[in-house]
Amino acid sequence: MNRIKELRQHLGISQAELGRRIGAKPTTISGYERGGNIPESAKVAICNQFRVRREWLETGGGDIFLPPVKKTPEDILAEVREHLDLPPLAYDVLRAYITLNDEQRAKVKEVIAMLRSAPANMPPPES
Repeated sequence: MNRIKELRQHLGISQAELGRRIGAKPTTISGYERGGNIPESAKVAICNQFRVRREWLETGGGDIFLPPVKKTPEDILAEVREHLDLPPLAYDVLRAYITLNDEQRAKVKEVIAMLRSAPANMPPPES
């Protein structure tokens, strides 16, 4: 079986979806699956988009996928910020929260619960 088709079927995606994710038309993906030449730019896009090992893509040798990357909390937070388009304050709050210990996080949860239960027009508690 053609490795592009094998990858696509392994991922459970259509030719159109594979094409969309690497910037190619479905007809181009169909051509790759029928044995057409795969340009360097498409190989790079496939390997980067799906974390496919280059050796497997070119020869079929070894594992299909690269090993998972261990992400730091900061890496994950940056992805969340981008995905959710967080305003700066929300990002700063999340960034501060991940540095807290369990006791401090419990206190933050209590404050959030109190704020959620308070009427919207109630003045904030005095410090």
